[in-house]
Amino acid sequence: LSTQHLMCAATVNMSVQQEQNVSLSCYLNSSSEMAWFRLSSEKITLLISAARGNLQKKEFITYYNEDEGHFRLEEDRRLDSITLAIAGVRESDLGLYYCALAIGAKTMRFGTAVRLTFA
Repeated sequence: LSTQHLMCAATVNMSVQQEQNVSLSCYLNSSSEMAWFRLSSEKITLLISAARGNLQKKEFITYYNEDEGHFRLEEDRRLDSITLAIAGVRESDLGLYYCALAIGAKTMRFGTAVRLTFA
């Protein structure tokens, strides 16, 4: 068994209207792989994962997307961030969202958790 390290941050609350479009940001700190997870009803779901395809261009290639019409990644190179865009929030989207960044081969860093609720 190899040891893996997890580093976590605080939680923020975000209240939204049903069918509202939402953007959740994750700051990369030059990580080459990332993923977004949602925790709801004690179930963790991988929503989307991506990695840099070409380190020269820093383009992200999506490996997995649970629902391509609903979840999308948007990169902001100026801010070195990648955003999870959720189109038309529905009740099944409510929960706690985590961005995870791969730091080396054995470490994942989790960004600030966002609790998505209806207003």
